[in-house]
Amino acid sequence: MKAHVLLDHDDYLPSYVLITEAKKSDVRMAQSLDLNAGSIVAMDRGYNDYALFGKWTDGEVFFVTRLKDNAAYEVVESARGPLPRNILADELIRFTGAKAVKDCPHLMRRVVVWDPINEREIVLLTNALHFGPTTIAAIYKDRWEIELFFESSTWCTPLDVMEFQELIVLS
Repeated sequence: MKAHVLLDHDDYLPSYVLITEAKKSDVRMAQSLDLNAGSIVAMDRGYNDYALFGKWTDGEVFFVTRLKDNAAYEVVESARGPLPRNILADELIRFTGAKAVKDCPHLMRRVVVWDPINEREIVLLTNALHFGPTTIAAIYKDRWEIELFFESSTWCTPLDVMEFQELIVLS
């Protein structure tokens, strides 16, 4: 089983829960959501879909996720001057793959964050061009905290039976 959970950021209570087979696509579930313009969705890489990114950008729904390692893109512009602490790069990008260009022709933002705890880079993707890079990183970090909560919870079923896929919406 898999629980697709849409959490309200204000109180971290579920506003939508869908229980599916474990093999149910995360992206198909997300495509069916009707989110309000101005919402911010923080999600894991399981929801990566250029058509979804295009749809949300057109509808003024913002998202923060991790960029896939094999994403084809070109850097349009890089932030100049000193970057805030733990921010290694802040770039505007355009997808270059044929399907990605068709499905999501919008400029996106690539923010590379240094994770000092795990000593690794985290590459984020967002369509929220109006936030600072540390805000983008904080939005994603908030999502990670919720994921850790679900991983440590045994309040409804053993974790080897139930897999949680969460979307956090900030309205």
